[in-house]
Amino acid sequence: MSDLAKRMSLIKPSPTIAVTDKANKLKNEGKKICVLAAGEPDFDTPDHIKKAAIQAISEGKTKYTAVDGTRELKEAIINKLRRDNNLEYTFNQICVGTGAKQVLFNLFMATINSGDEVIIPAPYWVSYVDMVNLFGGLPVVVECKQNFKLTAELLKSRITKKTKWLILNSPNNPAGVVYTYSELKDIAQVLLEYPHVNVVTDDIYEHIIYDEKFFTIAQVEPKLYNRVFVVNGVSKAYAMTGWRIGYIAGRSDVVKAISTLQSQSTSNPNSIAQAAAAAALNGDHSFLKERTRIFKSRRDFMVKKLNSAPGLSASIPQGAFYLFVSCEGLLSKSTKSGKVINNDLDFTEYLLEDHLVAVVPGIAFGLENFIRISYATSQEQLEIGCDSYTLAHIPVGLALDRFGPKFVLPACIALTFTGTLPLICFDEWYYSILGRVIVGIGSSASAIGLFKVASMYFSQEKSARMASLSIVIGLLGAIYGGLPLDFLLNKFGWNYVIYTFSAFGCLLALLLVLITPSSSSEESASDNIFQDLKTVLFNKHIILISFFGGLMVGPLEGFADGWAKAFLCEAYQMTGDLASSLSSLMFIGMGTGSFFLAYLLEKYPDKHYEVIIACSFAMIASFLLLFTQAGGLYIALPALLVIGFASGYQVITIYKAISYVNSNLVGLATAISNMIVMVFGYFFHTGIAKIIDLCWNGMVVQGNPVYGTELLVKAISIIPVCLLLAVFGFMWLKKSSYDKCFRKGL
Repeated sequence: MSDLAKRMSLIKPSPTIAVTDKANKLKNEGKKICVLAAGEPDFDTPDHIKKAAIQAISEGKTKYTAVDGTRELKEAIINKLRRDNNLEYTFNQICVGTGAKQVLFNLFMATINSGDEVIIPAPYWVSYVDMVNLFGGLPVVVECKQNFKLTAELLKSRITKKTKWLILNSPNNPAGVVYTYSELKDIAQVLLEYPHVNVVTDDIYEHIIYDEKFFTIAQVEPKLYNRVFVVNGVSKAYAMTGWRIGYIAGRSDVVKAISTLQSQSTSNPNSIAQAAAAAALNGDHSFLKERTRIFKSRRDFMVKKLNSAPGLSASIPQGAFYLFVSCEGLLSKSTKSGKVINNDLDFTEYLLEDHLVAVVPGIAFGLENFIRISYATSQEQLEIGCDSYTLAHIPVGLALDRFGPKFVLPACIALTFTGTLPLICFDEWYYSILGRVIVGIGSSASAIGLFKVASMYFSQEKSARMASLSIVIGLLGAIYGGLPLDFLLNKFGWNYVIYTFSAFGCLLALLLVLITPSSSSEESASDNIFQDLKTVLFNKHIILISFFGGLMVGPLEGFADGWAKAFLCEAYQMTGDLASSLSSLMFIGMGTGSFFLAYLLEKYPDKHYEVIIACSFAMIASFLLLFTQAGGLYIALPALLVIGFASGYQVITIYKAISYVNSNLVGLATAISNMIVMVFGYFFHTGIAKIIDLCWNGMVVQGNPVYGTELLVKAISIIPVCLLLAVFGFMWLKKSSYDKCFRKGL
């Protein structure tokens, strides 16, 4: 016979706490776990709040307080609700508890009778359903698959005579959606028709909001004032999760009942924490803006990374610090150990056991085949693998100039392939980071090595075309190489593929050593590395050509590799698959353009600037055609191909830049030139995103952001503007070049 009460069968442990506990257990076993499960900001509690707590201790405020909170804190809460939400409450309408979770628990305990129905929009915070079950209520879960928001129509269809509560959580945990004023107004109109339905608003993420303005429903519809209970706290906005202070504001008879329950359970909240919470609500809030900016930056970074991962799809949250990511594209796939991923539980288990990453399965929030990822953690680790590629350019360029490609290129190829081994050979997270760094260093040799080898072993007339041929092969591999790789992964698993991949890379590196001619006859780089760097960095021709060439990289880096899909879907009403396919055509066009333009350069070796300027004008014209939306697919398709074709100018730009140094510095000059161009790539990616962030109205349909054609055109317009600036720049360089030739002739 069990000693446990029957009611314990109605609840289960919190899934977020369960995942965190499992991750902590693995940590205690010596494994390094990346925990993206708990809803806890990684910032510290602001100093002025900590000082208030220390002062409270010094002043002896360590005794019992009133059960429902100190007068000082309740006054701060009343002022906060008036200041931020335009809501008026009195002291007997406020109760302070040990966190917002306890306040909600006490509210439901005080009001729910057996058989009472509580409408809970899904996805929902994990504890709502269990709390309702524990007190004999009936959770009425409403799946909100469109935008993850409850609509007025859905609400009306679920209200019955037994409905007692509606729970509204905005910004939402786990999806980060925020209800707009008009959406809350529509919901309020339905509630006015059913006076027996009360509303509890969980506003704990109120101050972590990006693309919307926060509203709570009592503020939107004053007629609901006596039926709305506002729940909030200091945990999330003020990074005070461990201080455990939450509060409720509402009708005095219910609040009094909550206080009575609390008097027989926990009694008053911690007295020191109450003093700190009062300081938080009354004090300086300027830090909130900066922290929200950081969260938003992390959000944008994570959304882009996750949406580029096969099988995953993340919508853009407007608040909180979570991503609710669909993993439906991974169902039926096999892990490296051969286990099939059938649902979100399998996927979260795979992430934790195979990659030591802890996330929460979507089923815990009421929707299957999603995972919740918290981005309330440092961004540095996320970016380290990306940065290694760029940062490795200069040392690889120096090595190529000093030791030649015979050994440097094979070494980099071996690094690129073997850098994947730490992903399967070691459990610790830092080996995964190490693997990414190794791959980044090895990959950086690809572009630099192409130009170094071509300039060493082919005549100047042929070298550009040979390098462009390699680019064509590389682009085809990047676009279509994923298909056979995906097949092999599903058939044999990760271990087999990565070991085979690494072995193939080592054989390829060995073959390259054998077939690459020795460069001993070539002019060697100087013994002074700093002198070589000075020679290249202070060569104004290299810097200016690379700078103006960077202004032209937007069509590929900001459009094809960024916003082309969204633009084609909205402006031309294409499906996502078709838009993705057309975006890849630009890269195919670039390969073709690189080869053709290099051939053109052989025929007209003194026409570098003319070719580059013509490419820029061609891309400007193509973007203007796309912006008109005229002709549909018949115009869009050739315009995209022209943009890709003209993007082959990059080969001409780099060749023109490195023509200003001796052959012994080609590797370093290529590295510097390519780095400058890549910086502009980051500029276009982030610049377009920033413009959209500033102007977007936050509209989301079926979990996907809807920006509107007008906004996308406005943001993407920085690309043709920069192309035009590049035209003026290259025309100036061309004129300067002719002027010098003329003066020399005199």
